[in-house]
Amino acid sequence: MRDPHIEWLEYDLQTTWILDNPPPLQWQGSAFEVTLNDAILRADMRAHCATVEEARAAVEPFLQTWEIDTALTYGQREMTFTFKKAHVVDRNPPPPGSIVTGTVTMAGRASVSAVGEVTRKTYPVVPANFMAVPDVISLWNRFEGYKAGREPIASMAYFCFTLIKNRHGSTDAASKALSVDHAVLKKLSELSTNRGDFSTARKMTAILTPFTTQETQWLEAVVRALIRRVGEIASGHSPRQLTMTQLPKF
Repeated sequence: MRDPHIEWLEYDLQTTWILDNPPPLQWQGSAFEVTLNDAILRADMRAHCATVEEARAAVEPFLQTWEIDTALTYGQREMTFTFKKAHVVDRNPPPPGSIVTGTVTMAGRASVSAVGEVTRKTYPVVPANFMAVPDVISLWNRFEGYKAGREPIASMAYFCFTLIKNRHGSTDAASKALSVDHAVLKKLSELSTNRGDFSTARKMTAILTPFTTQETQWLEAVVRALIRRVGEIASGHSPRQLTMTQLPKF
């Protein structure tokens, strides 16, 4: 092709849910517009992309944001968009032929694999005040790894605390930048440092104190809240302050 243009990309929605005939969902952005229907997502390109890779690079950060936003809401990954194919046209075909078109199929990303038990009648809404920037992805990957049993809760939680603190230079600066009560970050640091048994503790101490169920629930809740907070601030949103009263009690 002399002037290839990607007209649209298509993705399969793979989910842990049982979908009960949800109505189509539509969303429009500056570079592309999306239609999700019958668990197939089509992204019609509004901006010019000459290659499939370029078009995917424009669309997939949006899809990843949607996936992580939904995962944070439910506490685990519930849906994945897997690339299926792209449609390309030649905007300058050789004369005297008509426009040359083609479809490109490529392998997609890994998908969720749990068996559906929950029925949904609607698709999850597209997030308006959240963006999966690199820090969000890093934090989520650690949380998801913990949930999958790949690392203890203490190391996961402490990594999240230190990433957030180091991005802003100090705990106080992170507290102000993310609108998070200093007491929340202090408790996150204390629990992830001083709790745990031989299999879960981040470091060895004279007396190991296992996590209680309530402490585990609190750490999971605060990490999810902080990941969302990082994504909200990155999107330009100004959420209200996160305080201890908004988190589980223990």
